[in-house]
Amino acid sequence: MRVFLNLYKFELRQNLKSVLIWSAVLAAVLVGFMALFPNFSSPDFQALTEAKIKVIPPSLRSAFGLDSYFDFRNILFFYIYMFQYFVIGIVVFSIITAGTILSKEHEEKHIDYLATKPIKKESLVFSKYLATLSLIVALSLFVSVFGFIIVQIFNKTGNLYFLEQVRLFLRMTAIYIFFSSVAFFASAVARRTINSSMLVIGIFFVSYLFGVMSKILDAVANLKYLSPSFMFETVNATNPFSQTDYFYIAGLLVACFLMVFFAVKRYGSKDLSLQ
Repeated sequence: MRVFLNLYKFELRQNLKSVLIWSAVLAAVLVGFMALFPNFSSPDFQALTEAKIKVIPPSLRSAFGLDSYFDFRNILFFYIYMFQYFVIGIVVFSIITAGTILSKEHEEKHIDYLATKPIKKESLVFSKYLATLSLIVALSLFVSVFGFIIVQIFNKTGNLYFLEQVRLFLRMTAIYIFFSSVAFFASAVARRTINSSMLVIGIFFVSYLFGVMSKILDAVANLKYLSPSFMFETVNATNPFSQTDYFYIAGLLVACFLMVFFAVKRYGSKDLSLQ
């Protein structure tokens, strides 16, 4: 257990700088976005926006979350609509972190040193996965808390929107964990432990495309179930949880568990001399 905890703490320290940099960048961009709110919420801009949206075909409006309630004068809507760009950023961070946390040991030849120590490969893998989850949740939580504070600074309605932002955090964090698990799984089960980041980033954007297509074409509407980012799209992510949401989140968590289970089993049986 002590070895496991030491490995876990070591990975947290190793990746702390990366989390701090991403946190600072996302916080700065979030401040920049929210600073635009007074301009976006003006009656003239709202009228212009509504006029532009009306000329967009209904299917495309639906694909980009413009088919129902749309009001930039509402600070919560403005925040969650802009938040979709932060989701993409955090997904990329999650994939890069999970995809490199195993492969870097081989690229930097640290695995040769670790192989001489009384460390089970299963413990090595699981400690790295838990460290990855901790880093992702920490970044997601920071962005959510910082976003809550920024919204209150610009909010003039007196409504805290606390529960809405908690739901947003929970739904989006489920997406981050899922795609990080895919990257971790791909890196661990490959014959050679690889940096799977670019592959899984590609999978993420393909799944995003599936979500767009499901909104545009009724014939492929079920493709949305292959697109976690669209099942929990930000413009609806502050709504109360439905039964479908609970089932979908449970499905994602089961998929993550299975991927990690097979990643641990596969890596534990690898011949590291082939790396």
